[in-house]
Amino acid sequence: MNTIVFSIDNEGDVKFLVSDATRPFLDDSSRVQRASHVEPWNIPLRWAFYALRKVFGEYGKVAYFTRKWPCYWRVNLSPVGGPVVPVEFVNRDSAIDFEINWLNAYFL
Repeated sequence: MNTIVFSIDNEGDVKFLVSDATRPFLDDSSRVQRASHVEPWNIPLRWAFYALRKVFGEYGKVAYFTRKWPCYWRVNLSPVGGPVVPVEFVNRDSAIDFEINWLNAYFL
């Protein structure tokens, strides 16, 4: 079972990571912001990754294709003021696991 972490500030604003499990908590007034990026470690691959995402978007066949690249991945937490983690993750799933744990511990 996955743990869902919510934080509520003094103004009553709620923060949580959006996933299939938390999507029902969103409504038309919700503001969703990117918290991080999981991206290829290799610079030319990273450029290609973002170029393809810019042209084809975050969803669809091309986005799915880019998520399956057999390369090293890194976690870039700069959207929330965090670090670019200096670890080469062997696959995207292990990078995402690290990303979620970091965000739950330090961002929420």
